[in-house]
Amino acid sequence: MSKNLSSPPSIQSTEDIFSLTPEFQQITSPTKKVLFSTSENVLRMISQSIDISQQKCIFSYIGESETDDERMKYFKDNSQNNTILINYIGEQIHLSDSNIHHPHSIRLGALRKDIAPARLFLADSNFVFFNLNALKWSDAPAQNSQNVSGIPSEDANILAYIAGQSSKNRYLVLYGLDTPERDPYDLTLHTAMQILWYYWYGATEKAQTWPIPDTQLQDFTIDSKMIEENLLFRKDQITGNWFHKIPFTLPDALSDHQWIASNHEEYMSAANEDIPIRLMSIYEHLKDLIE
Repeated sequence: MSKNLSSPPSIQSTEDIFSLTPEFQQITSPTKKVLFSTSENVLRMISQSIDISQQKCIFSYIGESETDDERMKYFKDNSQNNTILINYIGEQIHLSDSNIHHPHSIRLGALRKDIAPARLFLADSNFVFFNLNALKWSDAPAQNSQNVSGIPSEDANILAYIAGQSSKNRYLVLYGLDTPERDPYDLTLHTAMQILWYYWYGATEKAQTWPIPDTQLQDFTIDSKMIEENLLFRKDQITGNWFHKIPFTLPDALSDHQWIASNHEEYMSAANEDIPIRLMSIYEHLKDLIE
């Protein structure tokens, strides 16, 4: 995994970032990459890279409010043709009332109550965009937000660790160190370095093996009345991680998403003829792309 730290505030143009990080043009590369940037144009550069490759991806956004994040709004608007879906993690209801009941959203309160479901989003995301304004201001005072609520650095490390473990995730993009003058003790920089370290640790020391070796997998098949095809769930008996096979064949361009992250709760719901809305939503997103 390469670490690409482009933090000089003088680097402002998309072309500058593009030339410094040519590996971001290799969207299908199996090598994991991290980018920690202060540039306003970092997501513009990534949007252009994905557009060149024509790759269709799942993204996760970690931030306090996507509607207040101009960089993420630009990326979302200009990458629609390359987007399977976007997950939203850690948004705060008092800053944005969107995605309240969205199947691909975990609000800050829900995240603080139980961080484990975040794996369902992060493990399937080719890109994870992490705006430092998602963090508690006391842990990252160089962010441009003045909101005291947010994800504590310990939980941010866990999210990065989960993303790093994923066999699908290739890019962690950390940005939002926008007002360094607010942070004379460099707390934000130290927090960012911790996040990157935990991503690296998950990717190198604790990576999820995929495909799961036959000796450690356990399959569960459900003959559901709600859908034509049988539903297949798979558990890694070593890590305890669950996966679910999309119950229809995907074309080669989408084959990386034939299996998606799941958990025991989703398996139990499906077994009780209550297919989770998150799974149904993913089915629909994928069907829309192949029809």
